[in-house]
Amino acid sequence: MQRRVQSSLYVARDHFGHSPTSKLVHKLWHNTRWQDQLLAMVVDEVHCVEKWNDKFRSEYARLDELRNWSPGVPFVDITVTLTADALTQTSDKLFLSKANLLRVEAIPTNVRLEVHTQPKNAEKGLTRLLGENKTIVYFEYIDHLLDAFQYLKRERPELQGWLGVYFSTLRPQQRAATINKFMEGGIRVLLATDIVGMGYDIPDVIQVIQ
Repeated sequence: MQRRVQSSLYVARDHFGHSPTSKLVHKLWHNTRWQDQLLAMVVDEVHCVEKWNDKFRSEYARLDELRNWSPGVPFVDITVTLTADALTQTSDKLFLSKANLLRVEAIPTNVRLEVHTQPKNAEKGLTRLLGENKTIVYFEYIDHLLDAFQYLKRERPELQGWLGVYFSTLRPQQRAATINKFMEGGIRVLLATDIVGMGYDIPDVIQVIQ
């Protein structure tokens, strides 16, 4: 029996655009030998198709074009944060109306979900949730993040040396230094937008506040 070796090619969605790398990807994708060996296309974090659409990274709004590039090749889409409405919209955008859907409902045994009623002053409510545990606090808007950062420095001076911020408009060097310091324990409370959840493995985070 001949043994076949499966390989995976990881490609950022941006590489299907118009960069020099994109030209190489286009050339590869239109190679008939390559197409004959293509078993499936896997899209991780597929909720970004609906969440980001053309507002943040427009390439995600064009993922459906890959269906035309490789007709008949199965699409496997993976996510853990897709609501029912977003599932419908994503399926429509990627032409997956007849797709097989696999739901995994189980929450890991080492994760506990809690809902806390907060006072009108959310920043005041945040202070009582912060202690010595390594924590990520997520914000939807950068200006709210920065307001909370200043509030915590003022109201929780004992945390001042342990606070960090992470968001998209920081310079790459700043983001790298911050995330490294957080991973190494030099930062205990990280105030961040959801960009910090992509591609990082930080197993000792005890608390995540949304």
